[in-house]
Amino acid sequence: MKKIDDPKEAFAYYFSKLDITGIDRVLKDNNNYDGESKDFYVSLIRNEFENFKKQNIHYLKPIKGICKGCKNGCSGYVFIDEKSGFYVNMVIDVKNSEIVDLIECLNFKLEVENSFIKEQIIIKPFLEIIQNEENIPF
Repeated sequence: MKKIDDPKEAFAYYFSKLDITGIDRVLKDNNNYDGESKDFYVSLIRNEFENFKKQNIHYLKPIKGICKGCKNGCSGYVFIDEKSGFYVNMVIDVKNSEIVDLIECLNFKLEVENSFIKEQIIIKPFLEIIQNEENIPF
């Protein structure tokens, strides 16, 4: 297992390689990620990695970016398969050298524009978000 000291870089490295074991080691058990327990969120990532591999996708190119929405100013990465155009935007919130939250971003600005981006893949489906809301406004 590769040793990377910066937690964002470590997450980007393992996510880009679709390495769920590395992701599991980078994330802490006591934190929630996108409002979910670590185990549940890692299982969502694992499922998406399996879907990528079924489509013969084994690497996602990480490109740095910044959230322009819910976590405005927080940095993260877009992970892109440059053949299919599938991508995942992840905002990575770090405090005291620990990833304290991961959020899929729908309003993400890349540091360098990329023409390969075509279809965003959502790891935590919207239905899952609605099911976890206590006060749905409709």
